[in-house]
Amino acid sequence: MPTYNGAREKTGIYYDNPYDPKKEYYFVDYHCAYDCRWVRSPYRTWEEVIQIVKDLNGSFGFDIEGQKFVRFPQDLRITPERELARLHQVFNEETNQYEDDIINYRTYLFDGRYDIDEKWTGVKSLNKTKDETLEEWKERVAIAKKELKEARSKQYEQTIESVSRIKQQRREQEAAEAND
Repeated sequence: MPTYNGAREKTGIYYDNPYDPKKEYYFVDYHCAYDCRWVRSPYRTWEEVIQIVKDLNGSFGFDIEGQKFVRFPQDLRITPERELARLHQVFNEETNQYEDDIINYRTYLFDGRYDIDEKWTGVKSLNKTKDETLEEWKERVAIAKKELKEARSKQYEQTIESVSRIKQQRREQEAAEAND
């Protein structure tokens, strides 16, 4: 997901929680066979995803005639919002390469109703807007991709450092327990 640049305070709420740019959010979707509907639940924290999966785990019935249990949720998909924010790729037969489409994966998979909630996140969608020229859009996307790459690189480095410290702490704890 594009990163929040901190230029303004967050506005609005989503599911009664303010947007936290330090958290990773997920889009949960599945087909409910019981109600015959597609359920889509964007901007869920990991803790909310776990609770949704726990709730879905108990959603089934027993078919007496068929002598089997039937799970009502089907085709469960949990997708990081950052992946859905990436631009969809299309194949260019002239260059024989994939290139950026003018819509993101969220719009490609779920249509425009589920595009980035810019008021809530403070993050602009990478989708090309109607009033944007193709050149303006390409320039905006290039800048956003560069910023995102830098942010992900920094986050990855911090995660690696944290994991290294955790491993060291565990080694020290195991050594201390072995000496007891």
